[in-house]
Amino acid sequence: MEKNSRAMSRRIAYIELDTHAEILANLMKLSEGSEDFSFTFFISEKIAERLSLHHCPENVNIVKPRELLKKINSQSFDLVIIGTAHRNFNIYQKISKKNKIAIIVHNLNFSQSSGFRLFSSVFKKEQLFRLKLLFLEGLLRAPRLYQNADFQLVLDKEISGERQMFFPIFYRKNQGKTSQKPLRIVVPGQVSQQRRDYRRILKKMEDFRLSWEFIFLGKAEGEELGWIRKAEKLMSPRLKLRFFTQKVSQENFDRLLNSASVLWCPLQSETEFFSIREIYGRTKMSGNLGDAISAGRPAIFPENYPENDYPFILRESAEVENQLVNASAEDFSGFEFSEVRKEFIAVLSRLLAE
Repeated sequence: MEKNSRAMSRRIAYIELDTHAEILANLMKLSEGSEDFSFTFFISEKIAERLSLHHCPENVNIVKPRELLKKINSQSFDLVIIGTAHRNFNIYQKISKKNKIAIIVHNLNFSQSSGFRLFSSVFKKEQLFRLKLLFLEGLLRAPRLYQNADFQLVLDKEISGERQMFFPIFYRKNQGKTSQKPLRIVVPGQVSQQRRDYRRILKKMEDFRLSWEFIFLGKAEGEELGWIRKAEKLMSPRLKLRFFTQKVSQENFDRLLNSASVLWCPLQSETEFFSIREIYGRTKMSGNLGDAISAGRPAIFPENYPENDYPFILRESAEVENQLVNASAEDFSGFEFSEVRKEFIAVLSRLLAE
């Protein structure tokens, strides 16, 4: 009976060559043991290293971009999901000609940009890299790739719409409560002023009266690292600051994230991707939302963050220290593994049926 059920399962390919290893890890876990779907994963060496996949399971293939098309076309899939379509557009477009395609969209404005707008962005930053995308990876094919995709998926229900279908991937992994003393504030993510207002955090810390431990949970370098080191020297002895000058492994990231008393996520209201404006909570999901769900911890977001239905996302108040002390939102209903998996399977069934 087991063999028959496996034979009848629908075959899905999932591609992740670029970033978002944590999304791949969640999807692999959610798809485990399914009799309805059979996943084959195509990932880069970089992604395998991020996930410490030293001995890959049978359904995981480590590939280079130039090998991907042949690998996909040598098999038959009912659906191909592209985890990140920020490069290799020429390859993905060829794959889309013979397969039903779903693309996870991380930047809505980028996905809706015209060829002219993308071309003009080439010369604004990172010119050598962007010229490579233009001449070797089919950058100007990106608009058609997104437009012609059978499905566009987003990972935050608040930015889903008529064209963008919500794809549930994030679930609560950490069930424990913290008894950390002093209270531990974790600011997750690469230390980049463009994404989060670290200068503001360092300034606010000067007024804190209680004992706290701060962890900037991501690699700090350049100007931001200079600010942090300067602040550390002037810091009150009641405060402890921990930061990293090397990339944080996924294992350490998860461990420290789960040890947090509360997350502080001072997102910039706007950021850029490929020199195209994106707005957190409207056109772009913040990874900090996934961090809060995974850790099962309340998270302080900026006062101007868009309205949402997440009870564990708290808008920052003027008395942020008191807010951090009292933050105790524990309502993660709808984000337990069994519930997310049920919805995950329902969405996949819909993608395969349409």
